[in-house]
Formats: sequence, structure tokens, C-alpha cells
Amino acid sequence: MEKIFGKTEGLKKSELKRLSNLYRRRIPKERVLTPELAQVLAGLSQEVGRPISLLLDREGRVVRV
Repeated sequence: MEKIFGKTEGLKKSELKRLSNLYRRRIPKERVLTPELAQVLAGLSQEVGRPISLLLDREGRVVRV
């Protein structure tokens, strides 16, 4: 499981697993965000009750959650 950065106290194990699964995502180089990823982030953010952000590299790989 990849490291999740930020305030993770109080999150369920299943929520942490879903957050760590974001590391598997790839975004096309020419896009900043895809509609599918936006939906996933919005849903997870609502579920955990906290804002979620991703750091992407130039190749479209998720570097940090």
C-alpha cells in the first residue's frame, strides 16, 4: 500500500485502501484531469469528509495522495 499523506486519523481501512488505489491511476499527458478521475475524487472526498488532492508528474502518474 502506498503512503497516504495528510491527516488520516479516523479514516476506515477501506477508505485508506481506496485512497491508496489512486496511485494506480494514469492521466493522459495532455490532460490535467479526466472526468472519471474527477468523479472518483469527488466521491471519495464526500465519503471521508475531507478534501483530497493529487500530485501528478509530467507523465501523468500519481506521485502523492
